[in-house]
Amino acid sequence: MTAERDVLTQTLSDTQHQLELERAKTVAAQAQLGDLRSSFDQQSKELSTNISRVATLEATAESDKAEVARLSAELEAAKTELKAVTTERNEIATATAEVKGELKAVIVERDKLSGLYEQLTQQQATLNTDHQLLLKQYETVSASYSAEQEKTGALTIELEKMQVALDKSTDQE
Repeated sequence: MTAERDVLTQTLSDTQHQLELERAKTVAAQAQLGDLRSSFDQQSKELSTNISRVATLEATAESDKAEVARLSAELEAAKTELKAVTTERNEIATATAEVKGELKAVIVERDKLSGLYEQLTQQQATLNTDHQLLLKQYETVSASYSAEQEKTGALTIELEKMQVALDKSTDQE
C-alpha cells in the first residue's frame, strides 16, 4: 500500500506539477491572448483609420478625376486656340513676307526713280544754264534787231524820199 501510495503520491505530485505547468501555460496563453486582443484592437483601429483614409483617397481620386477631366477639356481648348493662333501667325508671316517683297520692289522702283530724278535734275540744271545763255543771246539779238529796225526805218524813210524824188523826176521828164 505504501508503494501504491508512493506511486499515487508521485502521480499526484506529477499531476500537480503538470497542473502548475498547465496553469502557467494558461496564464501565459491568457497574457498572450490579452496581447493579441490589444494588438487586434490596435489593428482594428488602424484598419478603421485606413478605411477612412481609403474613403478620403477615393473621394480625392474622384475629385482629381473631375479636375483631370476639366483640365483635359481646358487643354483641348488651349490646343484648338493654339492651332488657330498658329494658323493666324502663319498667315501674318506670309502676309509679312509678301509685304517685304512688295517693299523691296518699291525700294528698287524708288532707287530707279531716284536715279531718274538725279538725271532730270542734272538735265534741268543744264537746261537752266542753256536757258540763261539763250536769254543772253536773245537780249543780244533783240538789241541787234532793234538797231537793225532803226536802220531799216531810216532806210525806209530814205527809200521813200528817193521814191518821191524819183517819181518827181519821172513826172518831169
